[in-house]
Amino acid sequence: MKDISCYRDMIIGTWVEQFIDGQSLETNFRRVHTFDRSDQRIIMHTNDLNNGDRELVLVNLTYIVNCEMISTHGIYYEENHTHLFAREEKVLRFTDSTLRVRIIEEGVNGSLMVPSESEVIYKKVSKENHNASTIQNMWELSLSSDPNIEPFRISFQADGSYLFYLKVKKGNEGSEDDTKGVNDEGDGGLDENEERWEIMEDEGRYVVFDSFLITSFFDNPILGATTKKGVAYWDISFVYKEKDDETGNRINKAISLTWSAVENIEGQLFEKYFLFTVVLPL
Repeated sequence: MKDISCYRDMIIGTWVEQFIDGQSLETNFRRVHTFDRSDQRIIMHTNDLNNGDRELVLVNLTYIVNCEMISTHGIYYEENHTHLFAREEKVLRFTDSTLRVRIIEEGVNGSLMVPSESEVIYKKVSKENHNASTIQNMWELSLSSDPNIEPFRISFQADGSYLFYLKVKKGNEGSEDDTKGVNDEGDGGLDENEERWEIMEDEGRYVVFDSFLITSFFDNPILGATTKKGVAYWDISFVYKEKDDETGNRINKAISLTWSAVENIEGQLFEKYFLFTVVLPL
């Protein structure tokens, strides 16, 4: 009974998949698992739709902890179909920040989906999750693994949405409402050859789990959406650097943000990354 209580308490929280059978998971294939005290297990993953779009899905299931075994089951709906999910896991190791389990069996509608004896390592999301608020800034691209990508800005909002900005000529067509409040120098004094930051028409959504970022977007080839809707997962990190003013006094900290992702392209794994600097108010 002591073991049951221990594992039951320790598993409460949110966990991000990191490795399976010793191999680092491709970023977009990671799933996020949340265990709560009401015996509910929520699995967040990406679903590929028949029309080529991708969507973020939350699957609500029930779990039971019995000694070192975690049993999960439930019914969920996806693409207008009902699915019966079952999973048996054996806990191999707990630490304050990681969970290692062996999947004894996982299946949907009676068909095995994961080979038996697969091992998965999860990383626990901290209760503080400071990066969820740190990311709430305006960021400008300063470096990319793809040299063909033009600079852009992205602003993460507190309500879970983000705004995407591209630099355009003043003479280009666009609504005044789309650019309101985003020009570096205001509308006054710009000629037709000067540039401004223009907000895209659609807002994206995001969620942060410590060093793991999930973005959803609409028709955005820069972030990887080749169809109307897309979802992409990223590893993120922040770097803080003291910044001096013109007189040499330390006034604030300059922050940089790195996104990186692992993609499988024709059977080979490639890393792509974006490096941003924060756009600080004057």
